[in-house]
Amino acid sequence: MKTALVRTVILAACVLSSPAATAHSFWSAGLTAGYAVNSTSMTAQYIENYNIHPHNGVSAGLYVQYTMKEWLAVRLEPMFIQKGYRTDRKGYIAMQSLDSYMDLSYMYHNVHSNYLQLPVMARFQTPVLDLPVRIYCECGYYAGWWASARQEGVIYNSSIDFITDYNAPEEYVRYHYNEKMPFVSERDRRLELGYVLGAGVEWDMS
Repeated sequence: MKTALVRTVILAACVLSSPAATAHSFWSAGLTAGYAVNSTSMTAQYIENYNIHPHNGVSAGLYVQYTMKEWLAVRLEPMFIQKGYRTDRKGYIAMQSLDSYMDLSYMYHNVHSNYLQLPVMARFQTPVLDLPVRIYCECGYYAGWWASARQEGVIYNSSIDFITDYNAPEEYVRYHYNEKMPFVSERDRRLELGYVLGAGVEWDMS
């Protein structure tokens, strides 16, 4: 994947510096903002008693685009984007010992991550009749950098013996946390590589 990303960047640089650009070629730039919809895939080997949900976020950035032909452009779009996920206990009573049970359905864990991403995309577009409207699709690769993350949730306070301290106040049984998530090199990756696919409708207001 690294090789493919490098080749895409080199191709874009060659096209942008090409002396054969026609009169229809032009630069454009602007700002982007949107809502980031995430999908989460996670191995449930050690969390089979949990539900896993994606956490959506926002995205914002700017773009630089070079249009070579009416139907073809190259686009670079550095952006900030939020990603994340949530886990919570399945709604049943968990067995704490052979003859004692405890409801752990209140437990959950939220992770909010912030990424800096640089997509490099080829953009294919076509006008719609004589309207100031274009239909487009984009494809390419991106490199992302995990900038920061925060985690918060509620877990069972394992320092409380449930059997002997059954009547302990709730604030002692449930441990609330909200903290910066540390980077662990054995588990986490700072650099993220992937591909980009997109489609939409563009309206020229000017």
